[in-house]
Amino acid sequence: MGRWIPSSADGLILLDRDEAVLESLALHLMLSFDQIRRLHFSNRSERPARRVLGRLVVAGLACALTGTAVGRRKIWCATPRGRAAVGAQRSAAVPHVAGRSRVAHTLAVNEFCIALAEAARTRGDRFTHLHWRNEIEHRAPGGLVIPDAVATYELADGAQAFRFLELDTGTMPLPRVQEKLLRYAALRRTDGWRRDYLAFPKVAVILGGRYQAQRLGRLLRAASVIKAGTPRLEVLLACADDVDREGPLASVWGWAGEEGRRGFLR
Repeated sequence: MGRWIPSSADGLILLDRDEAVLESLALHLMLSFDQIRRLHFSNRSERPARRVLGRLVVAGLACALTGTAVGRRKIWCATPRGRAAVGAQRSAAVPHVAGRSRVAHTLAVNEFCIALAEAARTRGDRFTHLHWRNEIEHRAPGGLVIPDAVATYELADGAQAFRFLELDTGTMPLPRVQEKLLRYAALRRTDGWRRDYLAFPKVAVILGGRYQAQRLGRLLRAASVIKAGTPRLEVLLACADDVDREGPLASVWGWAGEEGRRGFLR
C-alpha cells in the first residue's frame, strides 16, 4: 500500500517503507544513517536505506544536516513538507540552527530507543519507530514538562510499559536534573496526564558523560526524597555506560526508594 502525498504541482504515492522512514524523521527530529538502517533495515545491507533516503530527498520530504556540529556522518531530518506529509506538524521540529550539544543529545536519546527496539525483537515484544516521540509538551503547575522522549513498550503478553525518558549527556548540572524530577512530581499530582496515558509513565533517567556512578548515587538520593513526597511517582536511573554494555532492559537500573538494581520493565 502507498500513501497519497499532496503537492502544489502533482501527487506522489509514498511507498510503505519510505513512509515509515519519513515518520521516524518527523517524530524523532533527527537520525543518523546507521540509526535509520538499524531501525528499519536490520540485517540488510546499506543499499535499501540509501535508496529510500534518495527518494525522500528528491521528493523534497527529507534532507541531511550539514556543518561542523554533525561532523562527517550525515544526520537526516524531515523537511517541513515531509512533516506535513505524515501529519507531524504539531510535534517538535528540528531548529534551523542546531548546536553540537543539541545534535549529540537528540541522537543519544534516539540511540537508547533504537536499542529498545532491537531488544524487543529478540524477546518477541513490540517497540517500533511509532512507539516513542521526542519532546512532547505537558502542562504542569509551575510550567511545562518536556520529556526528552515518551515511550510505550509493548510486551509479548499484551502488557504496556509507559516511560518518560530523560537523558543527561553530562552537560546538565545535577540541580537542573532535580528540578525536572520535581516538575514530574507536580504533574503526577494533577489529573491532566490522564487525557494522554492509561497510567502515569515512570520516569527513566540515563546519565552519560563523566563521573556517572557518583552522579547516579546523588540523584538516587534526591529522587528518593522527591518520591517520599509523591509516593505514586516512580523514578529509575541508570548509567549510560551500564546501559550500553548490558542493554536497556538489563538489571542496571536503580529505582528511587529501593535497594539494589532492577530491570527497565516492571
